[in-house]
Amino acid sequence: MSGLRDRFRNLVSWDALNSILETHLLEPPRFRLVKDGVVSDPRTTPDHLHERRGERMPWLDPAELQRQLREGATIAVNGMDEMHPPVRALCEDLTRNLKCHFQANLFASFGSSASFGAHWDGHDVFIVQVAGRKHWTLFGPNSSHGDRCPEEVAWDGLLESGDVLYMPRGTWHDVRAVNEPSLHLTIGGINRTGAHFMDWLIRQVRDEPLFRQDLPRFQSVEMRRAHVEALASTVLARVTLAGLDQFLRDQVARIPQRTYLSMPDLARTDRASLPDNSKIRLSGPALPDVIDEHPNGVDVQRAGARRRYPYWMIPVLRLLWDGKVHSVRNLLSAAVEAPSLELAREGIRILLDDGIAHLIRSGTSLEPTASLVEGSSGDARANSLNVELDGGWNEPAGGGFGRR
Repeated sequence: MSGLRDRFRNLVSWDALNSILETHLLEPPRFRLVKDGVVSDPRTTPDHLHERRGERMPWLDPAELQRQLREGATIAVNGMDEMHPPVRALCEDLTRNLKCHFQANLFASFGSSASFGAHWDGHDVFIVQVAGRKHWTLFGPNSSHGDRCPEEVAWDGLLESGDVLYMPRGTWHDVRAVNEPSLHLTIGGINRTGAHFMDWLIRQVRDEPLFRQDLPRFQSVEMRRAHVEALASTVLARVTLAGLDQFLRDQVARIPQRTYLSMPDLARTDRASLPDNSKIRLSGPALPDVIDEHPNGVDVQRAGARRRYPYWMIPVLRLLWDGKVHSVRNLLSAAVEAPSLELAREGIRILLDDGIAHLIRSGTSLEPTASLVEGSSGDARANSLNVELDGGWNEPAGGGFGRR
């Protein structure tokens, strides 16, 4: 997909890469140099860089880095989403829309050498060409993802600044620099497969009495056949659309939440210390996996933990559900039916304590500077708390807070 040449100028830059390498002591595999499939470490340990206990402290050697780059090596930095806020914001945006965890690696090339050679990745990948050009060759098809690269070329061409290339999991590809500075990101996301679904099903039935019984090794053929058929029917009874949907909700709920810290507010216990201009956003990549709204309140489940909130917090939750940043003042104004302003503020604090939402410190960049998904930045989120449940919940009494 072609794009404007300066499309990703605010996503990551050469200056940002220089700053990261200058100020971080990155160790392999977080930071590597790669040329023709050979990985090297451009760090050295000067004699004067020793700790008291004699532990050696590797240090990036600028002269060695320069030498290898001039010989055609490629810089590979893994986990850019953990070190550079604009890249993190883009990965979060993708996670919210596509419902799987994304992480980003950066590659900087200068010569004309290959980096890793022809290979395939075990996850779906977006290639984001930030600066310069890079030559890509895609092979296929190869559904087995074996050790031999297919001979058939599916696509061959140059990615230029502003271009995006999507590669499904298992796509064999070869990449080469073209004798000019090139900067690109590979943004990978791991989708769930039928094998993941089966693993989840096994965990669901593991504690059932039938699955805890010893297998009938020495019984008759009829008894063994009956036992196997009983095991199969128990599992197959869960292989339904409802079971698949529950599995997918469970997987989204288990996507790791990114860390946002707001010290010193993080350690304060005084509820009144939450200023009206404080910024708050829903935690995690998606809505809580189970929601039940009823006249007296709402029950929320996230990652296996159930929480109960009074009815007057439903408008507050609806605001947070859009995934955008909201001020405490706006959230308080939504709690119009709260018994008191103090209780409304307490409710917001409890959402923070429960991990449903988190504080955003001043100056934190959350909105992506670039988007790879149409209708991003939370547009794909649900705008209602109404979700059908297979089972009922007990209604909370009154307007206070409860735990389950």
